[in-house]
Amino acid sequence: MLTQLGGASMMRGFVQDKYRDKHYAAFQTEYRFPMFWRIGGAVFGSVGDVSSKISNFNLSDLKKAGGIGLRVNIEKKQHINLRIDIAHNSDKETNLYINLLEAF
Repeated sequence: MLTQLGGASMMRGFVQDKYRDKHYAAFQTEYRFPMFWRIGGAVFGSVGDVSSKISNFNLSDLKKAGGIGLRVNIEKKQHINLRIDIAHNSDKETNLYINLLEAF
């Protein structure tokens, strides 16, 4: 039951379970903007890492990810969005995420 870095909501760009350890720290930011009709865009970025001990965290080892996305508002009253994100990480991998509902 170790903590894991990556997934569809935090540290998008990294496949969930690729990095696991006892301690996890991450920071993520996202900017959303309207485009037209019920379609919006998003730009996001994150940094984080996992470590066996808190004292082992090192700024030079931080993993980085970022990307862009589209939000299509399917149900306006309930704020249900179809989210399509493409993210790239510091391991030079690119991942696609498609979700129905909100990330947070």
